[in-house]
Amino acid sequence: VRAPSFMNIASNVVAVKGYSIADAALVLAAVDPCYCCTDRTFVYENGKKKYSGQDLLKLSWEKTEKIKRRYKK
Repeated sequence: VRAPSFMNIASNVVAVKGYSIADAALVLAAVDPCYCCTDRTFVYENGKKKYSGQDLLKLSWEKTEKIKRRYKK
């Protein structure tokens, strides 16, 4: 389970290209990132807990770093 805003992070690079800073702020705010829901989330597989909220945060941070490296130019 992931917050819908997570899927929009990679599009930020192209969503604001060529626009003013004011426009960029509005476009980025529209993504409305929400990570607080991961604190209450648990992932179960075959009846056993696979990930806790803290595990999901760690995975999210790792994925974010990969995305940053990919788009950092």
